[in-house]
Amino acid sequence: MDFKKILFNLKPQLSLGFIFLLSFGIFFYLQPEARLIDPDSFYHTKLTTILRDWGILHEFPWTQSSLYRNIFTDYHLGYHLLLIPFLSIFHSDLLGIQVATIFFASLTITTVIWCLYRWRVPWWGIGALLLLTAEPLLFRLSLAKAPSIGVGAAILGYYLITQRRITWLFWWSWFFVWLYGAWPLLLVMAIVFIAVDSLSTLKSKEFVYNSLFKIVFEKVKVWIKQVFDNKNKKLLGVVLLGCLAGLVINPYFPTNIIYLKQLFTMALVAYHSFIGIGAEWYPPNVYFLLNGIAYLLIPWLLLTIISVANIKKQTNVSESTWILVLIFIFYTLRARRQVEYLVPFFVLSSALMWRDNWVLISNIKNWKVFYGWLPDWIRKKWVMILVAVYLLVVIPWGMVGSVLSVRKDLQGGYGFNVLRNAAGWLKNNTPANSIVFQSDWGTFPLLWYDNTHNLYLTGVDQTFMYEYDHEKHKLWVEVTKGKNNNPYNIAHDVFNASYYLLEKKFPAALVWINKDKRFKKVYQDSEVIIFAL
Repeated sequence: MDFKKILFNLKPQLSLGFIFLLSFGIFFYLQPEARLIDPDSFYHTKLTTILRDWGILHEFPWTQSSLYRNIFTDYHLGYHLLLIPFLSIFHSDLLGIQVATIFFASLTITTVIWCLYRWRVPWWGIGALLLLTAEPLLFRLSLAKAPSIGVGAAILGYYLITQRRITWLFWWSWFFVWLYGAWPLLLVMAIVFIAVDSLSTLKSKEFVYNSLFKIVFEKVKVWIKQVFDNKNKKLLGVVLLGCLAGLVINPYFPTNIIYLKQLFTMALVAYHSFIGIGAEWYPPNVYFLLNGIAYLLIPWLLLTIISVANIKKQTNVSESTWILVLIFIFYTLRARRQVEYLVPFFVLSSALMWRDNWVLISNIKNWKVFYGWLPDWIRKKWVMILVAVYLLVVIPWGMVGSVLSVRKDLQGGYGFNVLRNAAGWLKNNTPANSIVFQSDWGTFPLLWYDNTHNLYLTGVDQTFMYEYDHEKHKLWVEVTKGKNNNPYNIAHDVFNASYYLLEKKFPAALVWINKDKRFKKVYQDSEVIIFAL
């Protein structure tokens, strides 16, 4: 099969359709059978079924020691609305969210490539190969969560910003606020683009002064004036108005405004340094990060060098995308989950620099000059053969290996039936709204998916419990880690729990439970022990 012909010579619509189908096939291959890698996926599935069957949920009593108890906001409402058709078609809600994830992830990949096509990047189809073999991105987009479509929506918003599509941008900003909690990213991208675009005036304007200080002062003055000209105020204003419309014309207004504080706090505060939170919010292992993005980072660095040497040919879109890469590098080093933006923007930035330097790169005379600069030992035949083998064999094999590695990583997680028996027992044998003390916050989505009959302590995000009540959070941590010798009084008196659910993989508190006869074992299976209090 001639993939070059398929990717470059057919009509763009057919090429994009092929890329979507290729993406769908790869993400279908990656999804494990009857398993979800992240417990949050059970939460999203349950919330979607409630939205479909009961309507919009305004109260969330199921986490009694969490901010959700008082200020619940579905800040992924748009995502959950999009999930409804998938969950309704299939016999299993959990299978439905898996299929939705495959579809959304494929749409995200296709959106990135569509942007490259619209930006007239030469050989734009190659971007699909880079994205579909980027291990960190494949893993993140394969999680049954909002980023599978949120990343693509953010990139499409960036495209609209760079094209100054004012009307579309207003409605898209509104939609993005409903879709995904990362909507402030649109404002960041708009500000970066405006700042860079305004610098174009300085490139064409001559400044003649005797003093370097006066030249710098005058350039800054002109730049600030350009930043606040009408077209830029209109661009930023429409993004801001769209976001405000999404917040105000929203079924969760005004609670969602109060909830914004927690969203911004989560983004700015390094919670991982003092409480246990989701793994995605921890800094990455730099070695594994570099290993996963090396073949994206190296071309980006090389193209950056070429672009600096050919700076006058660089466009505003290319330069603003390059700056956004730096921003995402910084945030990825703070929280590993941000790699879901870093990888696509690596591809976007490299592709745009490739486009801006295409005349230079495509000129065979420049390659001959470059070849002449190489040391004699590099130009030897055996070295050239090794380079060719590396490019034609090692790199493609590494790309295939990335896909296989992600598939292996996704085989863990949680089966569809995890904790189902325990949740069923609680539902059938305990009073309605009786509180269950959990030994781990990650068990909440699994229990809640099968049992809304009971109430629990915490879930979804541990920062919600910490911000709700620091002291209660501290006591809960001490009990679950076996550091408090009186778990009964804490669970029963402080948290008003009637039952204690202990996961066997977190047995630390069992040493104290076994010494206290007030704990009455009422249920046990291979996963948990339930005690009546």
